[in-house]
Amino acid sequence: MEKNKNLNIVVVGKSGAGKSSLLNYLVDKEIFETGIGSPVTKTYFDHHQFKHPTKNVTYNLFDTKGIEPDTTDEFINSVKGKIEEFAYFDDVFEHVHTLYYCISAVSKRLEPFEVKFIEEMSDILDVVIVLTKADLVTVEDLNNFEDTLFKELSASENDVDTAIRIIKVCSVAQTTRKGISQQFGRDEILKHSFIGLWNTFSKEVHYTILSTTFFSAKVELEINDIDNSFLLHAPNISNFDRHNRTKLFQDRWYNYKHFKIFEFDKSDFTLLHFLLLPSLEELAFEKLDLGNKIILKVIFEKAEELINRFDTYENTFLCYERDLINKSEEILNFYSQLTGNINNVPIPLIRSKKALNQIYKYIINDLKDGLELNVNFFKENVNVIPLKDSFFNDEATRDRENVTKLFNIIQTHFSEMNNELISLMTNFAEICNTELSQYGRLILGVNLNNDDGLKYKKEINFALANDDRIDKSERRYLNRFKLQYNLSEIQAHEIEKNAISENENLKKN
Repeated sequence: MEKNKNLNIVVVGKSGAGKSSLLNYLVDKEIFETGIGSPVTKTYFDHHQFKHPTKNVTYNLFDTKGIEPDTTDEFINSVKGKIEEFAYFDDVFEHVHTLYYCISAVSKRLEPFEVKFIEEMSDILDVVIVLTKADLVTVEDLNNFEDTLFKELSASENDVDTAIRIIKVCSVAQTTRKGISQQFGRDEILKHSFIGLWNTFSKEVHYTILSTTFFSAKVELEINDIDNSFLLHAPNISNFDRHNRTKLFQDRWYNYKHFKIFEFDKSDFTLLHFLLLPSLEELAFEKLDLGNKIILKVIFEKAEELINRFDTYENTFLCYERDLINKSEEILNFYSQLTGNINNVPIPLIRSKKALNQIYKYIINDLKDGLELNVNFFKENVNVIPLKDSFFNDEATRDRENVTKLFNIIQTHFSEMNNELISLMTNFAEICNTELSQYGRLILGVNLNNDDGLKYKKEINFALANDDRIDKSERRYLNRFKLQYNLSEIQAHEIEKNAISENENLKKN
C-alpha cells in the first residue's frame, strides 16, 4: 500500500491580511474563520488537515494569529519551533515545506518588522509572498508594489540566489463598482507548494551527507573497555579510583561541545569522535599519569578498530547515491500523479556524483592513511607503564611532556583532516542543492529570472565549472533549458560561445 503524501504549509501575515480566506480558497471550504482587520486566530497555529478527495495527498494547513511589531521575535521562535517539530521525521513529506507570507495588496507597504521576519524565515524555509486582495488594485499599483518588495527585501527576480517569489491572489469573489471579481491564484499557490517540497528535500542534502560520512562507520566504546584496560595495565589502581576516572572521562567525553549536539548512542565511537578529538584539558587530563594514559590508549585502540571498518564506506556511499535518486523520483512521481504532467527527463546529478566520489576517495585514501599513521605513531610512543612520580623524578616529567606534545600534534593533524573533509562535504552539498533546485524549477516550469539569455548562460557556466567541458548528459540537460527559455539555435550557440570564451579568459588570468 502506497504511503500517504503530505504538503505542509504555514500561512503568516498581519491581522486582516487575508490568511484565513486564502486557506479557505485553497481547500474550497469554509474551514478557517475569517474577519475584517481583527485577530480571528487567537493561538499561534490553527491546524487543519485537508485530504484530497481523489488524490493520495493530505494538506497540513497552519493558519497563524496576526504578526505584530512587539511579537516578532516570539513569532519567529514559534514558527521555527513548528518547523523543527516536523523536521524530526525522516520522511521529507512530513516536514514543513512552504511559508506563505500574506500582504494585502491594498496596503501597498511592508513594515520593517515584516522584513525581519521574512528574511529570517528565508534562511531555513521556502518563503513565498502572497499579495491578497489583488483584484482591488490596479495592475500599475501591483507592479509598483512588487518593485518595492524586491527593493526592501534586497532581492531580485533576475538573480536566482536572491530571488523571491510573489503570487497575486484573489481569495474571495466579491462585487465591486467594476463588477464581480473572480477568484484566481490557487494553481500558482499549489505549484509553489511543490517547489517548497522539492527545495526542502534539496536543502537536507547537507545534513544527510554529514550523517552518512561521520556516523555510518562506528564501533562500541563501553565502560568495560576502560575497566579491562585498567586491570591489564594497572591492576593496583583501586576499584574506587578506577570507577571515578571512568565516570569523569565519560562525563567529559559525551558532553564535549562538538559531540553533544548530535543524537547518537552514548556507547558509539564514530569518525566524528575521532576527528574532533577533545584536548587534554577538555578531558580533564591536565596531569598525564598512568590512569589517564590508559584511557588515551583505549581511545586510540578504538580508533584503530574504526579504521578497519572503512571498507564499509563503498556500500554506504552507493546506498546514499541510490537513496538520493529514489527520493527525487518519489517527489517527481508525486507531482506527476497530482498534475498529470508526466516527467520523462532523468535526474542528472552529474556534478553531484563527481563531488560525492571525491568524498569517498578522500576517506578511503588520504584520510585513512593519515589516521593510521597518527594512531600507530601514538601507540608506538606512549608506554602505559607506571613511573614513580615525585618532585625529583625527571623521567616522569619528560614522559608527561612528550605524551602531551605528541597528543597535541596528533589532535592538530586530526583537525586539519576534518577541515578538508568538511570542505568536500560542503562542496558536494552546494553542488547537489544547485542541481536539484535547477532541475526542480525546470520540471515544474518555474522561471525565477526574466532574462532567459542570462539564465541559459548561468546553466552553461555551471556545466563548465568542474572540467571545462559539456558532456552528453549535460548537453541533454541544456537542451531542455534551451526549449524552456524559447531560445533559437543561433541564440543558444552565441550564448554558449561567449560563456566558453569568458571561462577560458578567466582561467588564463
